[in-house]
Amino acid sequence: VLTGDLDGDGYEDFLAGSALDDTAATNAGAWWAWLGPLSGSYDTDDADLVLLGDDVDYQLGGNPADLADVDEDGTDDLLVTVYSSFDTPTGGGAAWLFYGALTGTIELADAEADGAYFPGPTLYNLGANAEFADDLTGDGELDLVFGANLATYDTYTNGGMVFVMSSQ
Repeated sequence: VLTGDLDGDGYEDFLAGSALDDTAATNAGAWWAWLGPLSGSYDTDDADLVLLGDDVDYQLGGNPADLADVDEDGTDDLLVTVYSSFDTPTGGGAAWLFYGALTGTIELADAEADGAYFPGPTLYNLGANAEFADDLTGDGELDLVFGANLATYDTYTNGGMVFVMSSQ
């Protein structure tokens, strides 16, 4: 579950995910967003934004995600991950950054065209954790932080790694 302003109207929007959603493929997962102001009850048919996992067992909605205004346009941008992505190297995981304003039904490939795509190396599980962080790199911009819980470094097999990169 996430909240943020996906459409730049000043109202909080609500996002919810389901790792086991089968709309696109078995256990592909999905995120849904409802734009504020909100009151009452909603279901997935009422969503203003639907983001679908691309492939079997992506489990998109059950993996880490975060919101922040990376490009400073007044709308929050959406970072989503799948840490067992199979169209990246096997078990590599991946992250996608979508720039707001987001509405309608979108696919992960849309971020590859209009946002950013970060594939993980083989068996790293990139995206086991992911979030925006205040300026860690000293460039004055938000940074992206990715955990890769199965990454191997030197002689530390599956010891894990953290990757930090500037959002710009």
